[in-house]
Amino acid sequence: MNVKNIIYSLFMVFTIILAVTGCANERIEDQFVFGKSRVHCANTTITVNSPFELAVKGKQADIGDLMSTKVVASGYNKHIQINVNGDLSDTEHTVDSLKKETLKIIENDAAVSNLQVEEKTGKVGNITAEILKIEFIENNKGKNIGITITEYIFEYNHVIWRVIYQYRTEDTVGKALSDRLAGQIIPGTVL
Repeated sequence: MNVKNIIYSLFMVFTIILAVTGCANERIEDQFVFGKSRVHCANTTITVNSPFELAVKGKQADIGDLMSTKVVASGYNKHIQINVNGDLSDTEHTVDSLKKETLKIIENDAAVSNLQVEEKTGKVGNITAEILKIEFIENNKGKNIGITITEYIFEYNHVIWRVIYQYRTEDTVGKALSDRLAGQIIPGTVL
């Protein structure tokens, strides 16, 4: 066997070892840097784990107006979109009414088909939360796109919070991100 064949054989063995040891199967934590975004509403703050910075009106959510009585923070990448909404609770804005509103909007959307909804009660920190897992097909300009949404709705310090994770159902990275982030919501400020 000549030197050229030995080098080629070693290269092939090395390549096979790399493939078998999982270099092609990175964990989601190896692909993204996760941080914390703080979102403020009515002098109340929640902290949301995210692979990107959330923004309010084009600015970092962390530096948003603490006293605003309504907030919409969002961020996205090509795999997942995260929305955080905060609104003062009152007789018309309750956890139950917002849950019903979410379901009614999706059920009445003519572009939505194959709707599947799972409702359950869970926790955000030590606070009871309504959790919706919604899957459907959306007809968007003649293309059918599977969408998966996980939404947490809860009340903290007289503010109704909605934290929404949305991704295309067939996007395995979007699903992995949603699974990794699910429930990573902390009432209060966490550094």
